[in-house]
Amino acid sequence: MLRGGVLKSFDDKRNFGFILPDGGGSDVFVYGGSFEKAGIVPKKGQRLAYELYTLPDRRVKAVQLRAEPAL
Repeated sequence: MLRGGVLKSFDDKRNFGFILPDGGGSDVFVYGGSFEKAGIVPKKGQRLAYELYTLPDRRVKAVQLRAEPAL
């Protein structure tokens, strides 16, 4: 299920960031590899569509990123 949000932060050195989901809730972790796979250069404030993937330890991360037009 696709969700939407805005890239809240991204640390180039550590190669990860967080998405602020539309409608609120906890920030969603996003790994730099997901941006690379989608061919997107991460930019703070960028709108993204994504799917949630649950890791074995129950943490979640954003995958299947897609750049979205600004609202």
